[in-house]
Amino acid sequence: MPRGAVAGRMASPPMSLRVPLVITGLAVLGGATSAAAQTAALDTRPALGAMVHAAFNSDQNVISDKQTTDFAVNADWPVRAGWRVRGEVGRAAWNFDGQAGLPAPLPTERISITRVTASVMRRGYRIPGTYVGGGAGVYRYASELSPLPRRTRPGLHAIAGMEIGSSQGGLALRLEGQFQAVGGPNAAYDPGASPVTGVPANGSSSRVTSSVLLNLVFGIGIGWRF
Repeated sequence: MPRGAVAGRMASPPMSLRVPLVITGLAVLGGATSAAAQTAALDTRPALGAMVHAAFNSDQNVISDKQTTDFAVNADWPVRAGWRVRGEVGRAAWNFDGQAGLPAPLPTERISITRVTASVMRRGYRIPGTYVGGGAGVYRYASELSPLPRRTRPGLHAIAGMEIGSSQGGLALRLEGQFQAVGGPNAAYDPGASPVTGVPANGSSSRVTSSVLLNLVFGIGIGWRF
């Protein structure tokens, strides 16, 4: 047998290794193709989404566990490779109790925060489907009992999340968290307020004592990428 033929046969892997090598190669190729397709979907397709978050805030007058539910809807558009912009509308509400040190406790107050925000988000490169970002928005306080002299306040936020199942567009699962820093109503409690209704004599009261309200939300949702 020619020496070159022997060398060629020795260079080829044994049959027992060929099948595993082929399977491994196909798996790697398939994973790379799926990741590339998902990346392409995130980079080139606009989307609509809806989220349900567990929400917590930092104010000392929030009753007991400080947890509530935050609902949000959003839309995002690709602006360049790896970057998207998002607009979002969301709302959360907490039960606030009376302030410490008062001669008589105030009744429980329900205060909600509705937000309209804009974000810039960057696709994660190490893990397909992940994204991080941040932005700013307008937050609107509403109360059932107490007047709020400064209802509309600015705020900043940061976002981190993952989108699963959008490799070919269509429906996707989203896991996401946000950290929000929102200006408080900046109104001090009025000692002349009624201990029954909590309505102040001069219209200048707020159960939100924080000058900056810190909110943490994280939850699950869906997105439809066109």
